[in-house]
Amino acid sequence: MSDEAPAIPPTDRPTVRTHEATVPSVVDVPVRVYVPEPAGAPPGVLVWAHGGGFVHGGLDMPESDALARGIAAQAGVVVVAVDYELAGDGRGYPVPHTQLRDVLAWTRAQAAGWGADPATVAAGGASAGACVVLGATLSLLDDGLPLPARLLLAYPAAHRVLRRDPSLAPPAQGPDPVSRFDDERMASMFGTYANGVDPAPYLSVDGRDLTGMPPMLVHAALLDDLRTSAEDLVARAVADGVEARLHVADAGHGYLNHDPAGHASSATVEAFARTF
Repeated sequence: MSDEAPAIPPTDRPTVRTHEATVPSVVDVPVRVYVPEPAGAPPGVLVWAHGGGFVHGGLDMPESDALARGIAAQAGVVVVAVDYELAGDGRGYPVPHTQLRDVLAWTRAQAAGWGADPATVAAGGASAGACVVLGATLSLLDDGLPLPARLLLAYPAAHRVLRRDPSLAPPAQGPDPVSRFDDERMASMFGTYANGVDPAPYLSVDGRDLTGMPPMLVHAALLDDLRTSAEDLVARAVADGVEARLHVADAGHGYLNHDPAGHASSATVEAFARTF
């Protein structure tokens, strides 16, 4: 659910070879593939979904492009950034999470050509993109299909309804109001994403048993109304026997966009890269 930020100049980002592709799906989905220079060892592979409140965002936003370049350059990882269909005007669920499923399958089919093991393909996303990735993974789990090797999530919007814990609430003076979330904004965003579909079992993780989900590394933001959602996700995953770790950055929601070269963003990119 990160708000779009002005793109930083590509020259300020690591230089990585890229190419565009289109993956067949219910609505064909554009992807951008970031291919690092060969480093001798088989590369890891990450499928990544940007945020944007389900209705904004694209492959050029720092949360997508800068992160993909950083992980590819630091860890020799092939990153497949997904330009899933945005919600609104009759579009939305279940198309985005179905597209993520199809991109994961396409990526596993391509992996050998990159010298990678298809079984090691990971998935991740930021904010609304993290929600789409979680929904796709849950649907794969229910269908008995191959899962991502791990999930890398940044300030995820995991729940339709804000999780509240007065002892954990972020400071009211935290981020700019555009990055704040309340019940009305959550209802509007998830209502747009739901697109009138009911039931929508993969819209969020609300009420879901997470048993069998892949290991998760979750980076939340201290000054973020969604922080307790991330904390709840990790606590529930651990309770359900899933390996899950949480890191809380001293930043606001959408920090990968708003300060893509800052300390919190760099730390998240480095932590995600170290998982490969």
